[in-house]
Amino acid sequence: MKYLRKIFTTMALMTIFSVSVFAKSGFEFHYNALLGVGVSFPTTSLKDFGFKSDIGFDGTGLFQIGYMRQVKEGFGISYLLELGYNFSSYTISGKPDFNSLVSDALNEMFGININPSQVGMPNDMSVALDFTFYNIQVGLFPKFNFGNFSIGIGGGIKIPVIGEMSVTATALNIEETQKLSKTDIVDIFNPPIFGYVKTSLAYSFYLTDKVALDVGLYLSYDIMQFINEGGKDEYGGTLNTGIIFGLKFGGKVD
Repeated sequence: MKYLRKIFTTMALMTIFSVSVFAKSGFEFHYNALLGVGVSFPTTSLKDFGFKSDIGFDGTGLFQIGYMRQVKEGFGISYLLELGYNFSSYTISGKPDFNSLVSDALNEMFGININPSQVGMPNDMSVALDFTFYNIQVGLFPKFNFGNFSIGIGGGIKIPVIGEMSVTATALNIEETQKLSKTDIVDIFNPPIFGYVKTSLAYSFYLTDKVALDVGLYLSYDIMQFINEGGKDEYGGTLNTGIIFGLKFGGKVD
């Protein structure tokens, strides 16, 4: 009888624990606006050509939906799927070695061997190269909730729908912008999607028991694989950081 009583007592305690936990758990929904800046990193080939990192912009309208499970008092875990529309840029600038470029082109197209130093073009012209992309963003983003604070870490993919490429060379009075179709993007990137990883720190100001105003910071990194026709494909990327501002429904930790 003592053995059975022990089993029934354990079962009762487990039931009470489960009910108390899941009563405080439930559906969670966010709509966030993310606005920030990004530092882009050139591929090895672009770096060798004279390009360096530069600063661009990053912005996202993001929905997050999922379930928050309260693990214990004051702590819960949110399991979230995120879907959004992202605007991002890949911006680099520098003083490219045009002499080497012209020399290689003459050799490749006409079989003319000429030393780059004999081409005679100035190598002190600043050039900015900017790719702008409009992406569908899909990912998984778990959050660890400590009272009203949350720390998120996750990732996913960005699917560029359209884009633009602009080249600016002030010394030559050049400022060209070209629209990038899906076909153009496929010709530049392999695969024609970007991976991303992201972390966030946010605080929820609850207006009611179910609705809160979210304010926070985020840090993310976009991973891009550029097609290199002369050899192995190369990786570039952009490190983004900025602010989060949005609304949260449900997911309150007691």
